[in-house]
Amino acid sequence: MPYLTSSRRAAYRCAKPCRGKTRRAKIRRGWLIALVTILGLLVAAPTLVATTAAHNRLLATVVPSEVGKLSAKGSVVGWTGPLALTGVELRDPDGELIASAERIEATGGWTSFIGSAPIALKISKPLLYATFTPAGSTLEALTQRITAARKPAQPPSDQPPVPPAGRVQRPLDLTLSEGVVRLADAATGERWQAEAIEARVVIASTGAMTAQIRGGMAPVDGPRGEFALDITGAEPNTAAEQRAVFSVRGVSATVLGLALRRHDAAARLAGVINGGGEMVWRPVPTAPALQDNPLGWALACGWRSRGEIAVDEGAFQGNASRGQLVRLKKMAVPWEFAAGDDRLQIVKLSPAIDFVRADLTGTVTAADGANWQQGVTVVPSALRGRMQIDLARLAALAPGVLSVRQGVQIDQGLITAKFDVARPGNNTTIVLEANSEGFVGSSPEGPLAWRTPIKMIANATGPPAIDTTAPLRGWQLQALDCQSRFLTAGAHGDATEIQGQASFDLAKLATDLGEFLDLGAWRLAGRGDAQFRWRQTETQGVQWSAKGGLKDLLVGAADRPLARERDLVFDVGGASSATSLTPSSARGELTAEGDTLRFELLPAAQANEARSYRGNLTGDLVTWLRRARLLQTDLPTPEALGLQGRVEASVEGQMGTTRGRADPIKVVLTDLVVAPTPDPSQPATLVAREPLVELVADAEWDTTTGRVKTREARLQSSTIALSARNLEVTPGAAESWRGEVSFRGDLARLSRWQAERPQSGDVLADGAIVGKATLRGIPEGTLLKVRATGENLGLTRVAGTNLEDLWREVQLEAQSDALLQPGRRADGTKRMSLELQELRINSPTLTGSVAGRIEDLEQLAGVRVNGGVNYDLERLSPVLWPQLADSVRLVGRDTARFEISSDDPPAGDQSLPAPPGAAGAPSVAAGAPGIERLTGRLEAPWQGADLFGLAVGPGKVIATLRAGLLRVDPIDVQIGDTGRLTTQAAARLAPTPRYAEVAPGPLVTQVAISQKVSERVLKYIAPVLADATRADGRFSIALAEARTPLDDPKLSRVRGVLDVHSVQVLPGPSIAEMVSLVRQIRGVVRDGVEGVAASNERPILTMSDRSIEFTMAEGRVYHRGLEFLVGDALVKSEGSVGIDETLDLLLQVPIQEEWIQRRPVLLGGLRGRSIDIPVRGTFKQPQIDRQAFQQISRELLQSAAAGAIDGLLRGLLQPR
Repeated sequence: MPYLTSSRRAAYRCAKPCRGKTRRAKIRRGWLIALVTILGLLVAAPTLVATTAAHNRLLATVVPSEVGKLSAKGSVVGWTGPLALTGVELRDPDGELIASAERIEATGGWTSFIGSAPIALKISKPLLYATFTPAGSTLEALTQRITAARKPAQPPSDQPPVPPAGRVQRPLDLTLSEGVVRLADAATGERWQAEAIEARVVIASTGAMTAQIRGGMAPVDGPRGEFALDITGAEPNTAAEQRAVFSVRGVSATVLGLALRRHDAAARLAGVINGGGEMVWRPVPTAPALQDNPLGWALACGWRSRGEIAVDEGAFQGNASRGQLVRLKKMAVPWEFAAGDDRLQIVKLSPAIDFVRADLTGTVTAADGANWQQGVTVVPSALRGRMQIDLARLAALAPGVLSVRQGVQIDQGLITAKFDVARPGNNTTIVLEANSEGFVGSSPEGPLAWRTPIKMIANATGPPAIDTTAPLRGWQLQALDCQSRFLTAGAHGDATEIQGQASFDLAKLATDLGEFLDLGAWRLAGRGDAQFRWRQTETQGVQWSAKGGLKDLLVGAADRPLARERDLVFDVGGASSATSLTPSSARGELTAEGDTLRFELLPAAQANEARSYRGNLTGDLVTWLRRARLLQTDLPTPEALGLQGRVEASVEGQMGTTRGRADPIKVVLTDLVVAPTPDPSQPATLVAREPLVELVADAEWDTTTGRVKTREARLQSSTIALSARNLEVTPGAAESWRGEVSFRGDLARLSRWQAERPQSGDVLADGAIVGKATLRGIPEGTLLKVRATGENLGLTRVAGTNLEDLWREVQLEAQSDALLQPGRRADGTKRMSLELQELRINSPTLTGSVAGRIEDLEQLAGVRVNGGVNYDLERLSPVLWPQLADSVRLVGRDTARFEISSDDPPAGDQSLPAPPGAAGAPSVAAGAPGIERLTGRLEAPWQGADLFGLAVGPGKVIATLRAGLLRVDPIDVQIGDTGRLTTQAAARLAPTPRYAEVAPGPLVTQVAISQKVSERVLKYIAPVLADATRADGRFSIALAEARTPLDDPKLSRVRGVLDVHSVQVLPGPSIAEMVSLVRQIRGVVRDGVEGVAASNERPILTMSDRSIEFTMAEGRVYHRGLEFLVGDALVKSEGSVGIDETLDLLLQVPIQEEWIQRRPVLLGGLRGRSIDIPVRGTFKQPQIDRQAFQQISRELLQSAAAGAIDGLLRGLLQPR
């Protein structure tokens, strides 16, 4: 660099290394900053985790989302300090809490997980929830989710895993304090709590475990018991043994009901659980896993166990005891098992209660377990069982179980049973034996004895392993024998052929049983015998047959028998392959007093082909229904249906392994009568009579999917016709229904389905309903579309031999679109929801629409329905009050609106006035069924009305429904010029007793009397107003009581007062004869013979202001205090008038002082007397007792004679 000076060159040479040093210094500073940052983050990491939501993100990775969600409200994190989570919760996928803990702590912080030092965990106040239902528990559901979420760590291998020798694991010291487990039964609402649980579990590096667990157990608000478990550890591969000892003291036995109700929903158990036991074993690392091969584990570890668990002072109630509470002093289960020398010895297993004892002993070998592991079915090498039932003690503890006859005491009686299973050599032998021994008792008539009721023994031999494809292969029945006074049976044979016979006499059985047991209304009678044969060959497979008969069979009550056959003969047979019990062919015939059943199943031409079948049935419907109930007990009885008629049915088709077809199906019912009634002692209110009913259909089915389909089905009767096309049902599928159904109904014939013939005044319906329903499955459910038309609908009233039209609708159209959706309730049971998209009605009388949803149709839950109806009240009045169609007529067109829901009403509804007789607004009980869960409101106005010829002003009906109570808001409207109608009504629809009532108080006030109101209402209270040709005046009615039982309206009761104000009546034909007799009596008494002759004037009846008490009960209206004047003759009336217009009256005509003054000599003896006139019959044909007129005539003669003598004597004795 020639242009640089020497000094500059020197400076330049120095600057190059200086810049390199600066760069290196910067790099060192960068690394230092990064290191400091990393160290800072490491130091701050615990704080960041503790103060942010990072701990919950870490916990979310621990538990799979399909199992649940694990979270904590806070955390304490440090490198050397404690590592803890607080407010820990585990929830299921639906968000329900499963478990929680106040604090989970690992001492030593993060560094405690480094190295081999023991890990110390502390869990404070853990809480576990478990809810039990008949289908399972929440704990089982959690276990299933955990199992499903597990993934295999490696591909499966045919070779069993070899555990590593001398494996070393991290020591663990777990402490649990103040633990609680809460158990709940969803079906009964019972709750239990295991509390104050303290536990410590220590697991050494070798796997040896030591544990101590203590706690208490009690029902909520019940006495507490204690439980304990102690496990003493032992080192693997040593002679030392591991021991587990547990004990239970004073724990309530009600908790065992959780397990019992899995099998019997009605089961209840009480008592106190006491006992304990121990298990001893040697830890062997190479032993099979306990959960995979429990027998192999027990044999490898030399497992032994013994102990006893007992329930003291217990009580049981359930289906097994027929619902009766059985008190037991002790129920105990002692046991002892011992494993060694490649076999498990059942030394003792002896459950016992007060009247039953059982003992089981036996041996299960390692070879048995190996066979089971490989799927080979073998019986244990040796088993022996014994059981004994003491009937005397059973009858004393639970007489209702045996239904012992009143006054009978069972002093002795045993039922014993035993079995022995052994495998000597290469065979299996099974011996079964059952006996009943010496039934001895006493009764008021004397001692009772039934020495040898029954004895049965069976003996069979077979191979050591059972062929599941042909279970009977290789077996030989050595003997089967049953002997008693009423039953004999026997069979013998080998693996190729078995023959046998049986006979019974139910009358002898009834005689023997009847000495001890109360058979009540049940009767047992009849004899029977049968012969059967079973044969198997290599070429033809299995062939079987049976034939026999029944004579004079009766089982059940004489008037409602379960089975009744006078002479029944059967002959059945069939064939199947040696490897399947499914018949390849079958035939049968049953005949009984004109009833016949024949069926035939033909063999398939080739394997896996469908087989043809055919069958026919004829006879009496009642007897065939009784036979069907033997197979399906929940079918209704013929008596409950009031069934009569005959049936002819036939079917043909093909049937495969999973699919089948029936074509055609023909059913003809003749002279059918159905008159259902829940109480056979009461007459039916509905009687369906059909001379001919025909059904023709076809069907296809697939058992793999459950699908059932019919291409065409027709049901035809004189009243109803149904036709279905391409109707298909697949239970459980998303699109479960499809097809269409057409229907037609004759209302005139339906309205005549009455137990009694229509009487004059009855209202009948006529016309026809025609329509079609279409079903279509979609993923959400089933769409249902209904289109219906009412043709010439009408209401007519019977008037003698004629029918009077009350209402006629030429055409009414209705259409509905709905969605049916299957689902399940919280307890796992099935439900069906309905979404009513729209229901529309259109006719000249009314139009309207309804929409909404019902989540559970059966339980009426989740209801949201509302709608409105536009109506013509004048046309609709005869439909609302058909019996009063000519007397009540509403006027105007208006709109009614309503809404119904199943939720509790808002708090504002509490201010509504209480219904009559209620102390306040009702509340909806939790879990209330049906209509009690519904709330609703209806508003229906009217513009005017004609009520018995009286004009009624406008008004509105406002009704509310809540907790089963329907309330109508107070009504106050004007009637006529000055009258008023005031009322408030309510109806209790649920729970029972159901009733309707009107609030006490004024009902009508100052209403003008008209001919119609007299004829339709007032004549039942004041019979003098019947058929009045003219009536003037006013009346008022006040009610003291008005209640009608909805389940039996005949028991209605109404009580009140009728006030009449200045009434004048021109009597009609119904009371003309009564009035005439009163006038004759008045004329004879007051004016003599001349008075009778002058009684042709037209009478006017008058009533001044009077209060008439009345009571309606049992279909009659009773009155008291009725008084009226016929001219100047006062008439008093009391008695009753039936709703059917029958009369039971007593008219009284007092002898007035004015009449006596006119003829004191003749009438002086009648002073203070009244003349009674009994009246019976009906309004149309009153029956008046005319002896009253004859009696008064005789008394007048006697009074006249006495008066004349008295006057003569007075004249003679009077001073002159």
